[in-house]
Amino acid sequence: MKFNLKLEDFSDIRTLEDSIKACYMQGAETIEVTSEKETMTEEKELLRPLVLELIGSEIYKDRPRLLSFRVLVDPTKFSIPNLIQRIYNLIESVHEDAITALENKNPALASGSGKRGDDAKRLYRLMIRELKISAIDSGVAESIGVEGKGEDLVYTIAARDLSRMAHHTVRFAEIISESGDGLSEEDIDEIMNISEIVREMEEKAVKALLNKDIPLAREVIDFMEKIKELDEDYVKNPNLEQIDSQACEIHTKGCLDPEMCDLRTSLSRNLRRIAGYSVALADNAIVGAVPKFRE
Repeated sequence: MKFNLKLEDFSDIRTLEDSIKACYMQGAETIEVTSEKETMTEEKELLRPLVLELIGSEIYKDRPRLLSFRVLVDPTKFSIPNLIQRIYNLIESVHEDAITALENKNPALASGSGKRGDDAKRLYRLMIRELKISAIDSGVAESIGVEGKGEDLVYTIAARDLSRMAHHTVRFAEIISESGDGLSEEDIDEIMNISEIVREMEEKAVKALLNKDIPLAREVIDFMEKIKELDEDYVKNPNLEQIDSQACEIHTKGCLDPEMCDLRTSLSRNLRRIAGYSVALADNAIVGAVPKFRE
């Protein structure tokens, strides 16, 4: 499958980059970027690093008016369950490092999360690519563990949810790495309490998806009300009476400092979003599991 993108059809280089990534995810074997200009040296310099973001790709042809990408990855090399597990492992490792940094009051331990976030994006694009190819090639579908078009759709939605889980987990870690030592012991305890439940939700949601386990998926969904309660209790601002009575206390929970209030809210809300995507994954796991009851 070949795609030809004309440089002049794109308003800026970022839009062109996004389109090249989209072609890759559509199953392209060759992606050509051409131009009416005499040369597109500057644009090519910006586009070449894309091979680092697209697993199995390389620069195939480089001419004054042409830059061609070729994708060599075997679509049967990675099974979909394997890719799901690998993305989850990256999410879990980032989350674990973030909590370790928080617990030890050492923000530096949460640094480097962005690199693993980039790895998760690369695996996400590969997963979508394989699912797109499997939708039109039953042989590929069978070899990567996809049973029919219904399961193809389930895994495509799951890929999106895993991608968003990875995004918010990385953001959670980045906030901790930038936070310094501003959080109180009480703040740390409450964030760790929420985080423990969220990590359990992540793990069970992935297991429910891979094992087509409806009861386990239901457990994940039932956790969400607890997460909402903990989040809302943690981020709410104190009323005036609380401020007056606690202003002189060293360990006050009140958001007397706007920056501290923003920090606490950002941490808790990213955890809540991760929980939300875990629920979405669990919902999808149920959709993927019910075909076994078909008569």
